[in-house]
Amino acid sequence: MAVNTAKKPAEDLIKRELPMKIERHDVGPRMSKCVVHGDTSIFAGIVADNPKGKSVTEQTKDIVRQIDGFLAKAGTDKSKLLSANIWIATWRISPT
Repeated sequence: MAVNTAKKPAEDLIKRELPMKIERHDVGPRMSKCVVHGDTSIFAGIVADNPKGKSVTEQTKDIVRQIDGFLAKAGTDKSKLLSANIWIATWRISPT
C-alpha cells in the first residue's frame, strides 16, 4: 500500500477540498432574501408583494411563488424543504 506523505500547504487543501461558494439572491441593504451554499438554501424576509388588502390565501400564494422561484434558481424544489415559516402581514380572510 502506497501512502503519499508529501505535505501540502493548508491553503491548498482548503481551496481544493472545501469550496466556499456562496450565492446571494435579492440582496438588500441588510440581508439577502436567499443564500445558497452547497446543497443548502436559506431564505429570510420573504413577504407577500404589496400585502395591503390581500387575503391570507393571496399572501400565502405570493410567498410560495417567490420561494418556488428562489428554489428554481438554486436548482431544487419544495420536495427537499426541511421547514418553512410563513409570516402574514394581515389576517383578512376573504369569503369563498
